[in-house]
Amino acid sequence: MALFLYPLIGHFLQMSDAAFGVWSGVAVNDTSQVVATSAAYSVIARDVATVVITGAQRAHGAAGSCWIAWWWSRETDAQTGADAGQSWLKAIPPFVLMFLGMALLRSVGLIPVGLARWLDEGAKACILVAMAGIGLHTKLARHARGGRDPVLSRSGDCGSPGRVLSLLAILAFGMASAIRP
Repeated sequence: MALFLYPLIGHFLQMSDAAFGVWSGVAVNDTSQVVATSAAYSVIARDVATVVITGAQRAHGAAGSCWIAWWWSRETDAQTGADAGQSWLKAIPPFVLMFLGMALLRSVGLIPVGLARWLDEGAKACILVAMAGIGLHTKLARHARGGRDPVLSRSGDCGSPGRVLSLLAILAFGMASAIRP
């Protein structure tokens, strides 16, 4: 529902591309839906929303994974008597460490712009294949048998208080004005 309603709301409120991108990146939960919703508004909104959603997810995911690993190792170490300093590092998923390493390398300029663009295009292709795979496994007949309730229950998410409050905050405080697309 966000794909259809949010761009209409954005145009009605005459939101800038950056403001719409921030709003859709914050208010829509799923990355693929964020990209689709913001792309329906504009290319700039899509780019801003993609940065917002992926930045937030990765920052929370990395921090959360490290915290969970640390907490889990404390419990395990208390039971086994092992050294707490080493076991929590073993509990962190390797992809989190790789993501943090790549982010660090890119941030300090050790990954050239040309390579970063090439990797970005590869990542887009992988996301496209993954989304197509999910879509190909969707059984529309099964959803149709569920009637209108499953569709209506998900459409209610579009107007939830958090999404409305995020829109009001972005508009009232000019939260997207510092973004330079």
